[in-house]
Amino acid sequence: MNHNYICSKSFPSPEEIYKFKKENAGKTIQELRLKYGQSSNFQVHIDQLEIRQKMSQRFPKLINRKDYIFPKASLLSQASSEATARWRSTFMSTIQPLTNILEANGGSGIDTWGLEGAGAKNIDICETNESLCEVMYHNSIGCTSNRNIFNINVENFKAKKTYDWIYADPSRIDPDGKRVFHPEKYSPNPLDLIKKWEECASYVAIKLSPMLDPQQVLRWFTNCKYLITLSVQKEVKELIMISSKARNIRPKRFAVDIKNDGIENYRILIHTGIKYNSVDEPGAYVYDPDPAIVASNGVPFVAKKWNLKTLHISSRILTSSDYHSEFPGRIFKVMGKEKPYSSDWPIGASVVSRNFPENNDEIRRRLKCKENKEHFLFAYEDTSGNKWFLRCQRIFANNK
Repeated sequence: MNHNYICSKSFPSPEEIYKFKKENAGKTIQELRLKYGQSSNFQVHIDQLEIRQKMSQRFPKLINRKDYIFPKASLLSQASSEATARWRSTFMSTIQPLTNILEANGGSGIDTWGLEGAGAKNIDICETNESLCEVMYHNSIGCTSNRNIFNINVENFKAKKTYDWIYADPSRIDPDGKRVFHPEKYSPNPLDLIKKWEECASYVAIKLSPMLDPQQVLRWFTNCKYLITLSVQKEVKELIMISSKARNIRPKRFAVDIKNDGIENYRILIHTGIKYNSVDEPGAYVYDPDPAIVASNGVPFVAKKWNLKTLHISSRILTSSDYHSEFPGRIFKVMGKEKPYSSDWPIGASVVSRNFPENNDEIRRRLKCKENKEHFLFAYEDTSGNKWFLRCQRIFANNK
């Protein structure tokens, strides 16, 4: 393989790490750090033990590879999980083959692993952090693609060919260690580079903060072709923007939820410009959309798709007299409706406050209500301005 970055650092073998683990059996990671000190030659050993203890759910396959070296745990805070890396790369490959790729910042190497798993052939990787370059160089031994590693800022990288894809997962941590959300504060800044990248590649994929408003993202990236809100087991993880200057088509927006192994629970094409139908009285069932649906601004669309009405446009509490087991979210049986604080809740309830002056904790304290995962209290204000408590019992269907 052709590596522009040459690493002279050697890493401990699996046998050496296992020996270290055996010799220090029973000791915590903190005790090992205190024992060997930060400048010790054993810090890499300790890093590997810590990650394998704490992050087995995020990186199950790589952790089982005894020869795989992870960077420090502190450098993995923004890293993709195996599930998101695998799903995203597979989705990209359905749009355009992953033959030649420029990875704008290699980071932890998890996304590189995902791209290779989806068939990537040649990957040029830019990374400014030399310690991450060292790890990527070590992990490239025996990999399935031709990796070319450049210890350089992508802004200074001179592309010598046209790529099928440029993929970027910019750092969202500022110099003070604080998390940032606006793309202009990312490193590198994708708003400054997007036009250049679109000239160098058929497609550009950028991983963005899931806190961003999809509509604003479309205003920033005018050649966006796909915008995907991706969640893992109902926890939103990332917003993926895919752009191309080749075709002027209306962007497709998806809400996707996947399992921990990267297999889809659902993928919903979101249509926008849809208005709610509201109703004052709840039906027999209440529907609470999944976070990916909410984050993608897709609640009005799923309401129309399943013929649901809302108790208030700001509440996201959807209702119907019909039961829809396939709905992407939590489903509840309505047990009663009452004025706030008009009765006791001795069995307890999980409190959900929507468009209501008091938050969940304040309501729970006033009611002296213990948590209950089966029984729910929805606090809301209806379209006429009346405030209500809705008693509901959760329906567990299809492992939701």
